[in-house]
Amino acid sequence: MKKYNIINWFVVAVLFFSVAGCTTNNKGKAKGQTTSTATIDPLPSWNESKNKTDIINYLVAVTDKNSPDFIPVKDRIATFDNDGTIWSEQPAYFQLFFAIDEIKALAPQHPEWKNTQPFKAVLDNDMKTIAQSGERGLLKLVMVSHAGMSTRKFKSIVKIWADTAKNPTKHVLFTALVYKPMLELLIYLQANHFKTYIVSGGGLDFMRAIIPELYGIPSEQIIGSTGKTAYDYNNGDPVIIKLAQLDFIDDKDGKPININ
Repeated sequence: MKKYNIINWFVVAVLFFSVAGCTTNNKGKAKGQTTSTATIDPLPSWNESKNKTDIINYLVAVTDKNSPDFIPVKDRIATFDNDGTIWSEQPAYFQLFFAIDEIKALAPQHPEWKNTQPFKAVLDNDMKTIAQSGERGLLKLVMVSHAGMSTRKFKSIVKIWADTAKNPTKHVLFTALVYKPMLELLIYLQANHFKTYIVSGGGLDFMRAIIPELYGIPSEQIIGSTGKTAYDYNNGDPVIIKLAQLDFIDDKDGKPININ
C-alpha cells in the first residue's frame, strides 16, 4: 500500500512538536540482550549473504585488540535512522496516526469539529481530504494533539497510545512493527559495547516515550526534531509546557547539525 501524500508535509510540519525532558532509561540493552558477544549466530533473521558476513567480520575485527582495525570501547558508536529503518513507516508515519487518534479522543469536547476541516476529515477517516488540507491543515492537527500540555503529560499519553494503538493495515500494535533483523543488529552492537543512537526526523518527545524500552536505547541517545517550550512554576510543581511552535527539524542536513 502506498504512503499517503501527507507524509512529506508531516515531516516538515507535524513530527516536530515534541521536546526533551523524558526520564532517561539507563538499561542500555534491548529486550533479550546478553552482556557478552553471542557464541551462536548473532543475526539469525538475516539471509546468509555478503552483508551479514561483512557485519560479523567487522565486529570481530574492531573488538580484537590485536587487530589493526581495533576500536576502543569509548569510541564505539553506531547511529541509526528510525522510520523505515528500525520500525515501519507504512502506510504513514506512526506519529501521524498518534495525532489522528488524539484528535478523535478529544472530539467529544469539540462538537464543532464535525463541520470544521481538517478535523472533520479525521473524524470521517478521510485521509485524502487530510492530505488536501496541506501544511496549514496538518499544523492545526498538531497544535491540538501535541501542544498545550506538559512534557510529562505528553509522555504519558504517548506511552498509553503505544500500548494499545494498532496499525490500520496490519492490525497489530505499532510497537510490534519493528524490523527483527535490525533489532538483532542493535543487540549485536550493544553486546559488543557499541553506544547506539537513534538520529531521526521524528519528534524527540514521541520517540523517547517509546524507544528506550523497545530498542534498549537510553533517552539521551535519541536525537530528534523539537518544538519550543515554556517553563511554568505551576504553584511549586514546575512543568515544561509544549508550545505549538517549531524549534528544530532533525532531518537531512539538520541531522549532523543536531548531533554536533
